[in-house]
Amino acid sequence: MRGRILVAHNSKAARSILRRRTLAEAPDFIIEEVDTADELVVRVGSGVFDIVICDELLAGSVKQGWIEQIHSQNRASSIGYIFLVSEATSSNRRDELATSGVHAFLDAQCTATDIAAAITSVFDPRNRRQFRRVCIPGSQAHVRSKGIEIRADIVNISVAGMLCDFSFPSLFDPMLLTCDVALRFPAEMDPELIDGIRTRLLRMQVVSRDTSQLPERIRAAWKFVHVPGDIYERLDNALGLADEEAPPESRSLLQ
Repeated sequence: MRGRILVAHNSKAARSILRRRTLAEAPDFIIEEVDTADELVVRVGSGVFDIVICDELLAGSVKQGWIEQIHSQNRASSIGYIFLVSEATSSNRRDELATSGVHAFLDAQCTATDIAAAITSVFDPRNRRQFRRVCIPGSQAHVRSKGIEIRADIVNISVAGMLCDFSFPSLFDPMLLTCDVALRFPAEMDPELIDGIRTRLLRMQVVSRDTSQLPERIRAAWKFVHVPGDIYERLDNALGLADEEAPPESRSLLQ
């Protein structure tokens, strides 16, 4: 799963330049844009971004502005902030911005290489939720390919992939290697089917066999290779709710 960057600047031209230069050196990131502080609060508060590239002026006062508001809600605490500053930015102002947590500074004439270096300094992929799976009792996956659908019980899941158990199907074939998946969570997590996820099979093992020693129950690990943006947010929000409520022993790290 790719990292997510939010570019915040009131100038459309500046946002366009930042997007192009970021993609030039960090093509694996998904980049979104906002142009007001109000939008910034809403988008950062959603908790789906790993990095915020923000104009110093749009950042406002750290101690009385949106950064403090986000942190007071115990949300987005692992975000890396990259602030755009100028020669006129005082050392006191830089110190204030630095209190936001993990941070880096860029000047207005920054190159693509400068942006890449700043991203590397603030982004630790090990902190992302995609590396932490949660168990949600009653969750199911609908694995589909070539007109065939197999229902599977989700053992654990993250925004990067899932581990599932399913009964060995009579029509089992390589259709499972690459397929589409829809997810069904308990209603309090997400009342609607989360559909449109493209997956790739990573590994498979036999969990149990029948009296004839034929496979009866299969456990498979799938990697999510494509999750549309709106689906990603729904999945991330549902897992965020489950992660907050789950006891520590029900969580595991992706291997």
